[in-house]
Amino acid sequence: MFKKFVDTMLKKVAPMLAKFSENVVVKSIQRGFMATISVLIIGGFATLLASPPGTMEEATGIALGWHKIAAGFGGPLSAIKFATMDLVSLWTLFSITTVLSNKLKQDALSNLISAGTLFMIFTYVPFEGGIRIENFGSFGLFTAMIVSVLTVFLIKVLKDKNITLRFPESVPDMVARPFEALIPAFIIIVVGIVINMILGLFDLTVPSLIVTIFKPLVQFTGSLAGILLIAFLVHFLWSLGIHGGAVVMPIAMPFMLKNTTENMELIAQGLEPTNIFTVGFYAAYIMPLIGMALAMLIVAKSTHLKTVAKIGFVPMLFNITEPIGFGAPIVLNPPLAIARIIAVLVSTTLGYMTFAVGLVSMPSFQVPTFIPPFLGVFLSTTDWKAIVAWFVITAVVILIYIPFVKMYDIQLIKQEKEAA
Repeated sequence: MFKKFVDTMLKKVAPMLAKFSENVVVKSIQRGFMATISVLIIGGFATLLASPPGTMEEATGIALGWHKIAAGFGGPLSAIKFATMDLVSLWTLFSITTVLSNKLKQDALSNLISAGTLFMIFTYVPFEGGIRIENFGSFGLFTAMIVSVLTVFLIKVLKDKNITLRFPESVPDMVARPFEALIPAFIIIVVGIVINMILGLFDLTVPSLIVTIFKPLVQFTGSLAGILLIAFLVHFLWSLGIHGGAVVMPIAMPFMLKNTTENMELIAQGLEPTNIFTVGFYAAYIMPLIGMALAMLIVAKSTHLKTVAKIGFVPMLFNITEPIGFGAPIVLNPPLAIARIIAVLVSTTLGYMTFAVGLVSMPSFQVPTFIPPFLGVFLSTTDWKAIVAWFVITAVVILIYIPFVKMYDIQLIKQEKEAA
């Protein structure tokens, strides 16, 4: 029964999922969002330094020093936050546009300028003394994603249809390219202004409309049911030998980064963060398989499994799962595959509950996914209780893995005796 199900999945579903994960738009969006992680880490660090707990009057020791740093370097820290978090939609727009243009063999620089122009038209909200920048932060992330993709494809269609200025080959590229982009850029600007005028009749803007459209998805991915679905799909697909991250992350990453940025913005305003499903949460409770590695080290008696556990444990500390995933293997291995899925659903649920009931501060700061999960969950929350919670949940996960690891280990011991 299981074999028949797996065969069906591999023959019918796997090719479609592989095609989706290799889609040029999907890969460009994924790479574009990933490119912004570095600036979000820097922006998060600046926000953290600028937001010490409590008041300076009550602070002592390290907390007092933290307050003094925040007070003495308030200007530079605010500048870093502005250049990173407050403009994250711009950096996302630039990243996706550049990656997609290169993949489609288009002029990335011209497309970048056109996409930036259209984004500014859509997000331009004047007020006395300047323009509002709210749309350049987390609020405008989905707008940036859509504008970058639509701009690149619209320009490609216009150029493919020869709706552009053409020059003889004797004209240097640096002279011809700006003029070739003139007509497509003009059309894009006109389209943008017309869309703004139409939406203005209904007292709407493009960013507000897009946020409204995406709101049900944002709410679902922020719920326990939505997070469990994402966790299940990632590990279920991996268990079939399909790269779960490559399939699911292009969809989930925009929501995680938006939630992370929103949390950091709330902290910078002195408010409580509200989002659980962030990159920090994913790296701590959905991504790791360290519980399996520890279960193998504790109970495995077969030479094969003991060797795999010893080799794979250290990489697993840094969320590198392949040595054990393919060495044990977990892929197409019912005992370990089932254990993997049950364990991640339990760890995700327990992790979610620690944040939902207020036991641990929200995972608000951007952290690299390749650092040990217990360290990552502390850095993303700045709450020592997060480390305790992570170790308790990991202990529960180990207990889930142990009977399944034993079951598989008995099979291996029998095979090793027969081969001896």
